[in-house]
Amino acid sequence: MALLTLKKTPSLMLARDAALLIARVSNVGDPYVAEQVIAAQRDTVKREGHLTMISLLPVSDTMGQISEDAKKKSLTQIQSLGKDLIAQATVVLGKGIGSTIIRTYMNGLALLAKSPAPQKTFALVDDSLNWLTTVPRAGLDIKGLTASELLRYFELEASGRRAA
Repeated sequence: MALLTLKKTPSLMLARDAALLIARVSNVGDPYVAEQVIAAQRDTVKREGHLTMISLLPVSDTMGQISEDAKKKSLTQIQSLGKDLIAQATVVLGKGIGSTIIRTYMNGLALLAKSPAPQKTFALVDDSLNWLTTVPRAGLDIKGLTASELLRYFELEASGRRAA
């Protein structure tokens, strides 16, 4: 897989390979981050005709609160992608109650969006990739991508990968 870095800041890293867009988001409360992800999603759909999305959320003390405006933008964006979004996997990397709360919130957001695309939240990158392989077009978009490659590329700790 040949990932191309689109943006790299302390709070956001975006990369794409054809219709696969991957975002590492360290500050979910930053409006700039949301705008950049939305712009990359739109550009990917325009270029490729569809989008498979993986969001990596490393949980930390600096992650930030999700504002009501950010929640509304996220819902609106998911809904606006409609059938162009093939699948979205969100991986909340971290252990403990904070990570569990964020995973629960992300699952609730997916339910509220009522997107025609399947969306699911995970604790481990391996689990997200395994699930995406079961979604027909998404499986093609992630072909050849491994959890270790993804974690290394996005400069994340191996704790997001199940032990071999």
